[in-house]
Formats: sequence, structure tokens, C-alpha cells
Amino acid sequence: MRHALDAIVLLSDGIRGHLHQSRGVAHWLSGAAGIPVFEMEVPRFSGARRLWVLKVAPHFFAWRRPPEARRKSACTWLHLADRFAGGELFPVEFVEAVRRCLKEGGGGEAFSGTIAPNEDENKMDVKEGSEVLPPLPPPAGRPVKRVLFLSAGSAAAPFCLALARSCESFFPGAEGMACTLMTPSGLGIAPFDAAIVPEHDLSGAPTRFGARGNALKGENGPFLCVTLGAPNVIVPENLKTASEELLRRFPPSVPESPRWGILLGGDDGNYRVSASWVRDTLGALFERARRENATLYVTTSRRTSPEAENALAQLAETYASAISMLLLASKDPWNPVPGMLGAVQRVFCTEDSVSMVSEAATAGHRVVLLRVERRKSLVAFLNGVRNLLARAGVGVALAGAARFDALFRRMEEEDLLMLFPSEKGAREIFWRADTSGGRLRRAFCPECKEFTPEGQWSGGFNEARRAAELLLVYLAGIEENGDS
Repeated sequence: MRHALDAIVLLSDGIRGHLHQSRGVAHWLSGAAGIPVFEMEVPRFSGARRLWVLKVAPHFFAWRRPPEARRKSACTWLHLADRFAGGELFPVEFVEAVRRCLKEGGGGEAFSGTIAPNEDENKMDVKEGSEVLPPLPPPAGRPVKRVLFLSAGSAAAPFCLALARSCESFFPGAEGMACTLMTPSGLGIAPFDAAIVPEHDLSGAPTRFGARGNALKGENGPFLCVTLGAPNVIVPENLKTASEELLRRFPPSVPESPRWGILLGGDDGNYRVSASWVRDTLGALFERARRENATLYVTTSRRTSPEAENALAQLAETYASAISMLLLASKDPWNPVPGMLGAVQRVFCTEDSVSMVSEAATAGHRVVLLRVERRKSLVAFLNGVRNLLARAGVGVALAGAARFDALFRRMEEEDLLMLFPSEKGAREIFWRADTSGGRLRRAFCPECKEFTPEGQWSGGFNEARRAAELLLVYLAGIEENGDS
């Protein structure tokens, strides 16, 4: 498996949730095989340019079968994207950094860095229909045989595919492989060499690809790993350090009290977190925390509306004695989530954020899921009709919030989460039936040794690690077949 990969180039569209997925998989790939990792941010387009450059034009190279024709078409698309980006697409310094690391480190140590794509002196020399970069000789010591381009989200996917297809232009003799996380709109997963896709994000019936745990290579499709929830950057072994930083900055008001974490998302096309919801649902949680003498750590997301944040701030004033941390994402860019997941024994998370739910489950928590309001719109109505057809077996996939409902049912079956009732009477039953005393943490860590027996949790749920391991096995198989 030593030469299954020589380098990983992670392409980011600037969306934090997408970047966390890519970094999570890249972390385990790098750690398992000593592969250097490089990060690069792709240009962003809007309006008609976005439609043409990211949705329409990529199809002209994505489906080309002869390798040379595919390479030239990919280079042409990169030239088009570079022109629309104002000639600030890829700096030569980036590729030179990749080569230097492979030459000096031999791929033995991982390197992660971001090369700014907007420095004039480092613009890439893109030639239409020909080369992406002037051809560079392979680094001394050993040739570059395979480079994996990794991306998450629709905006970065065309760049991932185009760079993989034109890889030989700047690493002569090297094979570029394209791996997408999630299902890119427009392109889909079929043009890629590999795809790591959450079950709820599959286009089409999940049974086409097999159940979670399977990694398939179809006759005309990519290697596919289906995950439960979103891969993420949570590494349980690092949570203790993050929790120590959090507790240093925000010490609990009562050191021996149970600690609860509340992860609040926000509005999107399916969900709405309103001020009235905050006062009702979080008000009930805050009151229960005060009655149980629990310490609260609360954070919002960048999608949380100003109205919801204001209602939360007012609520926090009423329950100030129970709150050790209230971090509003609109006012503080620091990310407290890893520290919270390491420090608290119980995690409450709103249903609008699959990423936060997945991170909490990866950290070893049995997440308490908070239902929020559903948006009412024409799109929601049409999604409802589609979901009726899906449940009737017509052959269409679930859409809208129904996709995430199916995900949460699966996670509940796996004992990864539990639902917090929305009705007041049901909440009282929930609290009476709950005998955990606020201690729902399933993972062992020295910080909370008194809450969980040592060895109870082995770190079994980590979809980024599982996907990386399966991908390495697949790539090693390609290598063996190529050498035989």
C-alpha cells in the first residue's frame, strides 16, 4: 500500500461544513499511509457564470472516454474557469510546494497548508486545449504515481474532476484520481473515480448502492462508500485537549455539576429556528438544567437568525446562574464545538444540522435531537408529493426534510441519538424515564471518568475513518492489479 497514493490535494469551496468533511477523510488517509495533504481554495462564481462554469461546461470533459481527449477537454475547462476567475485560479507556487514536499519528505510526513490563489506573481500558466501547467519533471527519489484530488460540495467538484483528468500535465506519468464527498448537483457521482456519500445524500434509491458498510465499484460507476451521517474532523483522541481549552476559557460555575452542551443551528430551505421556538424549547431545557444543577454550554451557528440569537441572549439572562458559556457565532468566530464535545456529558443538537449531529455522534455521544419548525413553501409542498411517491415505491428518492428524518431514524436504531419530545406533556415523561442523570456520554475520556466506565466505547462510529480505510484498500487493489 506504500505507493497507493503519493499526495492528496484537498479542494475547498470555503463552506466550513464541506471542508470539515474533506479534512476528516484526508486526516485518516494521511495518518494511515503517511500521505502529504495540501489544501487549496477554488474560485467562487455567482449568477450566470456559476451556471455556465460549474453546471454546464464540465459536462464537455466529464464524459470523454479516451484519456488524451479527456485531458485536453479538462485543460480547456480549466482555462475557461481561469478566465472567468480573472486569471487568479491556481498559483504555480502551489504545485511547486507539492513537488518540494514529495521530493524532500518522500511523502513520509503529512503537510497541510493553504496556498492563496490570488497572488499575481503566482498565476498559473494555463494554455487552452493543451497544458494546465508547464510540464514539471517528477521529484527525485521516486516518481509521482498517483495524486488524489478530494472535494466536497458542488462548487469544488468540477475543479476536482478537471485537475484529476489533467494531472499528467503537471506531473508527467502520474495518474490523477478524483474523489467527491456528497453528490454534486449537475455532475452527479458517475464521472468520478471514487465517491464518499452520506446515505441521505444519495440521488436515487439507496438500494442501488448497497447498505451502509459496503463499498462498491460498479461496472460503469465509481468506487462508492455510503456513510451514515456526514464524515467529519472529530478525532476522539484530541477531544481532551479541546475540552481543556474550553474549560480554561469558560470554567463551570459548579465544578462537580453535570455539563450539558446545546448546539443550535439555524434557518435553511427545510427548517426554521424562530425566536418563539427558542423561548419554548430552549426555555424548557434551561429550566430543567437549573432544576438538575447542570452547567450549560451553548453555541449558535452562522445560520442562526439575529432574532433567534436575541431571544437566546434574553433567555440566558434569566438563567445566568446555569450558563457557563453562551457563544454567539455572529459575534465570535471561535469554534467551541470540539471542546464542548470533549467536555460535556450530554449533547442537545437541532435537527437542521446533520454535520453537528454527526460530529457529536463521532465524539461518542448519544445525541438528544431537538426538532425545530418546518418551512412552508411551494417547494416543501412539491417535496411532500415526491415523498408520497417514494414511499409508494415509484422509484424516486426522498426529498427535503424527509431525507433527514430517515437518517435520524437510522441513527436512532444504531443508538446514536434519541428524540427530545416537542409536546410539554411528553417532555415530562421523557425526563421521568431518563435515569441517566445527565450522563449520556458513551465515550471514555479521563476528563469525565466518573461518568463512563473505562473501555465502554471503542470509537467504533467514525465514518471518515471507515471511508478512508475502505478507499485505501480499493486503491491498493488497483496498484496490485496494475503491477501484476
